[in-house]
Amino acid sequence: MTDSSKSLIRAGFLSNDGKNTFGGKSLKEVDKILKGMSDEDAEKYADHHVMELWQNQMIKTAYPTPVRSYHIIYETFSRPLESVYMWCINQFEDMGFPIVDKITDVFSASEQSSFFGISQQRLGLQQDKVAQYLGAIGKLVKDLFQIVREVRIIDERLQYYDATSSDNRTVREPAEIALKGLFVDLVEGGAKSPASVYGLSRELQFVTLPDLFFSIHPKTKEEIKPMVDKLEFNRKVKEVLERKLFQYLMWRDSTYGELKTRRTHTIKYLRQHYDAIQLYMTWIKPYLKQIARLSIDQKKTNSADLIAAFEGSVIEVELLARRIPEGNKEVYTCIVLNLTYRTSPEIHPAEEYQRRVIHRGKIDIQWRSYGWTEKQISAFKEMRNEESFAMLSTISESIQAAMDELGDDLRKYLIEAGEKFPGVDTEEEKKKPAKPDLPGIFDPFLAPFKGASEIFGSLFTESAGKKAAKAEADLSGEIKTAQGGARVLGWNHYKLFKKAHKMITW
Repeated sequence: MTDSSKSLIRAGFLSNDGKNTFGGKSLKEVDKILKGMSDEDAEKYADHHVMELWQNQMIKTAYPTPVRSYHIIYETFSRPLESVYMWCINQFEDMGFPIVDKITDVFSASEQSSFFGISQQRLGLQQDKVAQYLGAIGKLVKDLFQIVREVRIIDERLQYYDATSSDNRTVREPAEIALKGLFVDLVEGGAKSPASVYGLSRELQFVTLPDLFFSIHPKTKEEIKPMVDKLEFNRKVKEVLERKLFQYLMWRDSTYGELKTRRTHTIKYLRQHYDAIQLYMTWIKPYLKQIARLSIDQKKTNSADLIAAFEGSVIEVELLARRIPEGNKEVYTCIVLNLTYRTSPEIHPAEEYQRRVIHRGKIDIQWRSYGWTEKQISAFKEMRNEESFAMLSTISESIQAAMDELGDDLRKYLIEAGEKFPGVDTEEEKKKPAKPDLPGIFDPFLAPFKGASEIFGSLFTESAGKKAAKAEADLSGEIKTAQGGARVLGWNHYKLFKKAHKMITW
């Protein structure tokens, strides 16, 4: 089980050699060591459960060493194997386990079987829906770039307008000249238009008009006439200059208001796109999980138990039952139950043109008992489900990477639109004391998929070795109680299963 060794190490399930090598190291340091280590070398550092599969045939499993373990192979062609699963669930409830988590639920079927055809039809429907949502998300992200670019251009233009009201002449005059240039080029049509400032200079010989237009800068319309009257030019030149300056000021004041309104609406539109992306991500997550569950497990497809031409399937279900023993506060009694089915599915018609699959055949059941803390339980669950998060994480990280390209402007504009990002949004919040490790703008996308790194990271801190040793010593009494309960309850579940299914017991 070399493939699972590194996962066990990252989850904190270490052998004695592993504790000496990885104890006290952060997750980043652990990953760095594991990166340069072969799977075979990593085996000795992981706490593998070694079990006897057949007589004198010892194998290392992908599980940490339990307090006790039991193994049964049950075969029947007279009753559906679903009943075995339901019996195990009900028995956990009867034994006082309030929490039963499903850790693994995967299957594979031979390509020519009817069960394969039914599952692939349902899988195709889910995949089509995901493709639609991903297409919509891609379009929204693409539009987001254009919207942010548009707001940036508006902000750049508004800087010209804001500078024209400055009392500093060295700031105001360049801004006025820049805006007048835009007015001549965009509104009047530039030199090609006979009615523009440059056109009048060329066509009607008002050669001084461009110089006068770009050198006189009245702030308001009321200042135009007094400033023009002071000039020592003929009446016609001053008349045309006065007209052009009035047109310019009217354009400047009206477009300033238009740009501010446009900016407000564009930012609101930007937030709508952002919220829509989040909404689509919320919708797509269940479909992705369903696709992962409906997809054929390729590892099991290569098993000798499956022949393409036969009606066959392999199903793996794993449960984690836990309860807190009386007197304990942190350490749980845990039983990990693994059920591996090798079945011959039978298709039966049901109501409303549906088809029902009944599984009969062989089931391999393994019980493993542990005394674990909440962190160890979470680390085990994330270790077992690590692969199922890969597809979701890839999509979320790709969206985050695209949005990272927009820089801080996206954050700034969303804050203006009313989006709340703790610690960075309003002036009032800036005055408050900073809080460490606050969530960022992209956390809504990645939060559901961070589990493994956060949980594993909590097990490997800089002083993890000392803290772990101290915590273990403090919890030694609870660990002993939890392991004792796991030993008894695991045995009872195993013994009652044999009695309920008419096996030899003692």
